[in-house]
Amino acid sequence: MLKKFLIAFAILIPIIIGLLFLLPSEVKIRGSVEVHAPASKIYPYVANLKNWSLWAPWKDQRKGAYKIEFTYSGPEQGEGAVMHWKDPKQRGGSIEITKAEPNKSIEYILTADNGAKAYGALILTPGKEGKTRVTWLDQLNVGNNLFARFQFWAFASKSIQTQLKASLGTLKNLVEKNQKKASPKKENQRKTPTKKEPQKAAKKG
Repeated sequence: MLKKFLIAFAILIPIIIGLLFLLPSEVKIRGSVEVHAPASKIYPYVANLKNWSLWAPWKDQRKGAYKIEFTYSGPEQGEGAVMHWKDPKQRGGSIEITKAEPNKSIEYILTADNGAKAYGALILTPGKEGKTRVTWLDQLNVGNNLFARFQFWAFASKSIQTQLKASLGTLKNLVEKNQKKASPKKENQRKTPTKKEPQKAAKKG
């Protein structure tokens, strides 16, 4: 019995390793949401990295036991803006906006202290009735480590996808809430137009 098990195990190992090699080292994750606001109202939330703390996955990690410290450098928003982070275990990294088209899109690179990198973009596409579709693209390189590939595909990819969608939902709610506050209040009563008095005929004599 043990001999049969060892033979089966010896056969399965090369098959499993072969399947792991088939997993791609580069992974693309995508999510999108429709926001009831023009692109000009959304752009400051994505082009200014300080505003990411209001809606991005780490928005709740500024307090508590696992507090992450954020610092910023470069311009206030757009190309060249950089956000640095550091956790309590002194692990950290940075996000830098590498390209920005006002009210259209931004591209960025995420670099971790261990050398790992990810590339991403946020794209604003105008829709009908003043709506805008926000698309978030993330491209990660898992590398040639077979265990890392398996770990990412089995666990991390779903977690990242969930966080990405949740963040877009938070961004949508944030922008739409502020959009409603900025909208002028409609008058409850309409003014009735004044009727013009007919001109009186001039008296003769």
